[in-house]
Amino acid sequence: MSTDPTEGVPPPPPPRARLEALGFADLVARYRMGPTQFHASLLEVPDESLDTFFLPEAGVGRWSVRTLVGHLADVELLMVQRLRRIAAEEAPLLGGYDEDAAIDAGLYLGADKPVAGFLAVLVSVRNWCGEWLTTLDRSVGERRALHPELGEVRFIGVLSYATWHLEHHARFLHLKLQKLDRARHDTPA
Repeated sequence: MSTDPTEGVPPPPPPRARLEALGFADLVARYRMGPTQFHASLLEVPDESLDTFFLPEAGVGRWSVRTLVGHLADVELLMVQRLRRIAAEEAPLLGGYDEDAAIDAGLYLGADKPVAGFLAVLVSVRNWCGEWLTTLDRSVGERRALHPELGEVRFIGVLSYATWHLEHHARFLHLKLQKLDRARHDTPA
């Protein structure tokens, strides 16, 4: 058995600017690969462990597994809505997003919020949007919208952010799952 704590952990995603520079077709292909980064062990984590928050020194991010997967589902919905609006509307005004508000409101914690549901939303929406993206001409990448905090954003920028965001958090999710698995196996029965 390997002692490398990062074995099997996806590498950090490249900077968003590098993702954006891939070109439209390559970025869409990478976007579509996002759900493959989730490990099946996610659905095997005991429910009581899914709401375990982590200390900063754990190096895996502070959020619980359930919070992280719920956040990913919410952001996926938001990103797809933004992409579709930018493709359809002339310079739409996009809304902001407060990730902490959803956490503070308790939208993610508790056994009544199954991780499988969050994951199903994320994968279904990503697959649906990914198929749609393959039908678009690359010129859509230059379409623009206005964001309340970022100012003018391009379609390709939103797509690169959505791609980066999932890859970034999938890495931390994998690290969290490893830490929880080690804790379960190191605890005497």
